[in-house]
Amino acid sequence: SMAKSLEPIVISSLQITRSTNGMEAKNESGRSSDTMGTKHFVDYGVYVIKGSINPNFAEKTGFSAEDATVIKEALVSLFENDASSARPEGSMRVREVFWFTHSNKLGNVSSARVFDLLEFDKVKQDKDNYEDYGIHLNQEKLAEYEVKGLKVDILEGL
Repeated sequence: SMAKSLEPIVISSLQITRSTNGMEAKNESGRSSDTMGTKHFVDYGVYVIKGSINPNFAEKTGFSAEDATVIKEALVSLFENDASSARPEGSMRVREVFWFTHSNKLGNVSSARVFDLLEFDKVKQDKDNYEDYGIHLNQEKLAEYEVKGLKVDILEGL
C-alpha cells in the first residue's frame, strides 16, 4: 500500500544552482546555465502505511513465515543506512509497527476491522512532533478481537 499522511503536508521547493566562471548566461531553454533544478521536500509529516499478507497467495508463491519475519525486520529498520539528498541521515524513521497475526487462514476479523483498530487523536494544533498525534490502538475493540484469536505485536522502530 502507499503511505498516507495523517495531516495535509506542506511541500517546500528549493532551487539548486551552481556557480562556475566562464559559462554562458542563457541556454535554449531560457534558464541560466548555472541553474541545475528544483528540489522539493516536506518539513514534517507523519505517515501511516497499511498492508497485509494473503495466506492463499503465500502458499501458491512459496512465501513462508520466515519471509514474513524478514519483512517485519525490514519495516522496523526501513530508513537506517538509507541516507540521500532527499532523505538526509536521521530525517526519517519508523516509530512503530503494529503486526497483527490471525489464528487461521481466513482471518479472525476482516482486514478493514483490523485497520480500524489504529486511531489518531488530535493532541495539539501545531503537530510538529510525533507525540502531538496521539496514535494508539482501540483497546476495547482489540480485546474483543483477541478473544476471537487475533494477536498483535507492537514493534518499536530503530
